[in-house]
Amino acid sequence: MSRDNGAILVCCGPDNNGGHGLVCARHLKHFGYKPSIFYPKTSNQQIFENLRLQCERMDMPFLSFFPSEPHLIDSAYNLVVDAIYGSCHKERITGDFASVLETLKKIENPLVSLDIPSGWDIENGCSDGLQPSMLISLTCPKLCARHFQGQHHYLGGRYIPRTLELRYELNLPQYAGIDCTVELKTQHQSTTHNTSATTTTTTTTTTTTTTTTTGRIVKAVRKI
Repeated sequence: MSRDNGAILVCCGPDNNGGHGLVCARHLKHFGYKPSIFYPKTSNQQIFENLRLQCERMDMPFLSFFPSEPHLIDSAYNLVVDAIYGSCHKERITGDFASVLETLKKIENPLVSLDIPSGWDIENGCSDGLQPSMLISLTCPKLCARHFQGQHHYLGGRYIPRTLELRYELNLPQYAGIDCTVELKTQHQSTTHNTSATTTTTTTTTTTTTTTTTGRIVKAVRKI
């Protein structure tokens, strides 16, 4: 498996977050990227079947198996999107998806999680679970986002009525202009801010390439 410029692997689960992944893949295709989709357990709901058909008719490849070795993923793709399980999943992950998560823990390329990292408890996170370099919270950040240690955290979605925001004291950030996404401060950014100028420069240089690619992921979920 040789590296293809713009190649992105989108891993989708059977629930709502898998639907988010299919939408993400479709928009990435429109942006000129080359997404491949791993979607082994489909939903019987028509809306998810429609999303799958849209991707299929856009000639996006669906993987029939998941690469078992992390280096195979690193050599074939520039970035991986985790859209396996989100905030609606309460049970312990077992079976094939458990082995998929174990493999994703070991990849070296950037990992982007939608909503919450797969396998995390919605409130307490998971210290030995996936540790993505980028998290895109949907609607509002979940409590587990406090445990996110990655470099970039975005909030996507701008449709919560102000009355509900006030009633539940959500304290959502301000969006600029008509943007539907906003970047949130992370623990990584706070730590970097307090380091020496040399370390800050090194970190900025290292993350520039990642930001160029993952920035498009944020745009890809604007319509989720």
